[in-house]
Amino acid sequence: MKTRIYNLTTIFAAVFLFSLTGNHAKAVIPDGTYQQDFTGIVPVWDITGSYSGVVGDNISLDFSLSEDTSGKLTGTGTMHSDDGPGNVMDGAVTITGMVKNSSDPTRVMLTASLTSGSGTADVHGSIDPISFTGTIKLTCDIDGTNGKLVVTAGSASAKLTDLNTGEKHGMSTKFSGAELDLPVDVTGGWGVTLNLLRVSNKYTGTSTVQTAPGGTLDLTTIGSVSSVTNSSKLTLKGSGCSLSMAVTTSGTTLTVQSVKGKLYGQSLNIKAP
Repeated sequence: MKTRIYNLTTIFAAVFLFSLTGNHAKAVIPDGTYQQDFTGIVPVWDITGSYSGVVGDNISLDFSLSEDTSGKLTGTGTMHSDDGPGNVMDGAVTITGMVKNSSDPTRVMLTASLTSGSGTADVHGSIDPISFTGTIKLTCDIDGTNGKLVVTAGSASAKLTDLNTGEKHGMSTKFSGAELDLPVDVTGGWGVTLNLLRVSNKYTGTSTVQTAPGGTLDLTTIGSVSSVTNSSKLTLKGSGCSLSMAVTTSGTTLTVQSVKGKLYGQSLNIKAP
């Protein structure tokens, strides 16, 4: 069967329209490839990229993040702290975390773990060399309007060993209010490409979700169509993600009525008015 490709030409935020070309039966969706850009309708945050700046209390992080399709974050980087004369700490960090939007704005949880750091500290009036381990925890909100990752709550703790005396010391601090710039391509934009094959009133096929930073997610697609109501239901499933999509047809136009599911750790519930 020859596959035809239909390109999206117009998006209306109130109703999500696929503009298709060709002559097809009014009551069914023809076989083919369909593309929908949801940018500007509802964001899906893939925050993969590089970050750098002060996160709070004179603690700076320079790190890269990678987000998987379930919203899980991993990364590596470095930490630097300069808390006054003699109190300087540096170390490599391993980043773990999660993106989720149980609330609005979208929430980001990050933990930076330091297994081996070094520096100097003012211990009893003497500047001594130290080694240390530590943890930095950040709760952040995504400010998409201003392109910021806003630290709403943060804490840091460390265990220090004085290399001159062997003494061990603990320290901790809490902070909030710092901001890190989002990478320029982290915009919340995303889209879906549907590749559909219809047999009678059933659909099979594949779909691909692509995020603004270039992340991709392949999903299997199944569905059914009612020639009486001109409506179809599609189910898209992939690793850690799923979408249910309801659509209607009128002539050569396919209209998305609703999209519900979870992508990149974020819940979606889009309805046309």
